[in-house]
Amino acid sequence: MQNSDVFPEIVRDKDFSFQELQYLTNLCFESSDYLNNFPQVFKKENKEYFFLFRHNGQAVSFCTLYPIRFQLQNIVLNSYCIGSVCTHPHFRKKGFAKRVLLQAENKARENLVDFLFLFSDINPLYTELNYLPAGKTYLTQLHSKVTNPIYLKNLKRLNIEYLKAINKIDLKNTDFFYFNNLSALSEAEKIKIWQFIVFYSPKGESILSYIEFSDILKIKNMQMYLLNFETRLYSVCFINKGDDFQNVIHSIYYKEINFIVILLNKILAKSKDEELIFFPGVHAHYFSELFDFQEIPSLFLKSIHEKKITTQKLQALCLNNDIFISSLQGT
Repeated sequence: MQNSDVFPEIVRDKDFSFQELQYLTNLCFESSDYLNNFPQVFKKENKEYFFLFRHNGQAVSFCTLYPIRFQLQNIVLNSYCIGSVCTHPHFRKKGFAKRVLLQAENKARENLVDFLFLFSDINPLYTELNYLPAGKTYLTQLHSKVTNPIYLKNLKRLNIEYLKAINKIDLKNTDFFYFNNLSALSEAEKIKIWQFIVFYSPKGESILSYIEFSDILKIKNMQMYLLNFETRLYSVCFINKGDDFQNVIHSIYYKEINFIVILLNKILAKSKDEELIFFPGVHAHYFSELFDFQEIPSLFLKSIHEKKITTQKLQALCLNNDIFISSLQGT
């Protein structure tokens, strides 16, 4: 078959329709519009990195590869994120997901990437395929309609930090902005925000290109909050991200820590009737002194180029936050 790679029982189809892919992913992820969660991934020019497999003509299993790069002090690491791993509910427990993942891994080896990673809870399949756990998601409640001890403690600590911040910063010189249709931002506005994010991103965070950032701004439901000081941008963060992150504050970037504290306080004041979860990403080490976080295993990886960097070394880099996937890019 010219357009297919054949395995026992299942066949890779490289000429599928996005409509069929939408049906499979919506079914697997219980979404009504799954592909629009990741506009930077689901583009026609990326189809070579979509692995859709059929069984007796029916689309049954799928995953994607998406390139992510990291710049360390003396080395560039090239990786693929394996995303959207799914199997039709009627065809699970047949080994299809394993075959799809192995096919994606073969493609990664052909392209000479350094390592593969995926976001997932603990899964025996990934252990079987030699992926190691290498990261956690830290989440905490910042606003709730129902009071509970953790939420009240978080709020009290944030208020204390806010009072410290406004003793150092004149609020009259700050401006708070909220955007809810991000794709409608002007090119100049997008470039300004992207440049700020790149400049103030933590060392070791994955590289974010401007083209990718522009695509990410198309994610449905995502909102952006900015804080200016004396007309210059000093902090930015996002709320919501497709079906994955609902009512979650994420992707925080700031020139000084006081400005993100002020921005968080303003968001809570604006969103007083909403449930809000805080995901600090790579900044968890700082905010762990303020908030009580729930830790959830979220990242698994394996080296493809062991001579350049071993899986164990990658695991250590991730656990120490020496490399970290941007919350905007995470799929």
